[in-house]
Amino acid sequence: MSKRSKLFLLVVMIVVCIVSFMQFNLFSGKAQDSNPLDEAKTFTTNYFAQRANAVLNININKLDSYFSSKNPNLKEFEIKRVNFYKNLPGSWGGTLLDIEFQPDIKSITIDNQNGNIKEEVYEWITIKWCSKKVQLPDNFEELKEVK
Repeated sequence: MSKRSKLFLLVVMIVVCIVSFMQFNLFSGKAQDSNPLDEAKTFTTNYFAQRANAVLNININKLDSYFSSKNPNLKEFEIKRVNFYKNLPGSWGGTLLDIEFQPDIKSITIDNQNGNIKEEVYEWITIKWCSKKVQLPDNFEELKEVK
């Protein structure tokens, strides 16, 4: 083989090695997964967003099946929670106008040995309500969006 052929093969092998090492973790020998901590944060944020969306949703059974499949009791718990917040202003003699939820993720730790995730999350809840019983128009949701 000529020097040019050997040099060309060497360059090809180096490129193949670089591409391979980018795709595989050198220490574990398996393809790199996405960061489990980022996945946990994304899941937690999506979960709280789903909870917030369910509160003013007339059909509270539309909770995402992914979340309720994680724990069979979760859907029932969420339905009770949603009803509590929807009925709370009525117990004060008023009318629910809006509820805002903001999750505050303090910490998420992952035990890599068994895959357990420990979360410390607080939820800030702001309830907007009218002190009187009022009949809200059917297009109230659209009116809120305009304001």
